[in-house]
Amino acid sequence: MVEIMINCAVIGEGSVISIIIEDWKTVALLKKAIKDEKPNKIKCDAKDLQLFLTKKGDGKWLDEAAAEAAALDWRGNSQGFEPMGPSLWLKNAKHFGENFQPGKDQVHVLVLVPEDEGDSGPASKKARHGYHCKFATAATNLMGRIRGCNCDAIFDIE
Repeated sequence: MVEIMINCAVIGEGSVISIIIEDWKTVALLKKAIKDEKPNKIKCDAKDLQLFLTKKGDGKWLDEAAAEAAALDWRGNSQGFEPMGPSLWLKNAKHFGENFQPGKDQVHVLVLVPEDEGDSGPASKKARHGYHCKFATAATNLMGRIRGCNCDAIFDIE
């Protein structure tokens, strides 16, 4: 049993949390550890968190700035990152592997907290608006076309 440190960025929150967890544990247990670390911010069941591995094709991990700017689609789902299967071990080669060593300024996991589907009040609208603005910002950075956009005009926000 080896303890590893996994840096997790909660999408839309702009914060990174470090989770110390044993490498033989599953992604489902990582979800529980993340929820336990932020009980005031994460109100859903741990099983409902969506985790995405941030390792790029070249084997490098995202840094904090890149994780903060990670693109979301119009539904608020992470774009271009591998979803982490809840039943797989963390030390699985698909995730962190047997000899995982975290490096400086790395983010290893993006955490997407689902919206409360029953809530259509101002807080929920603000959350949706935040997701859409993050997507518009990422699109702006990638395309270089949209500047100072009004997200409400581009995306259907109730």
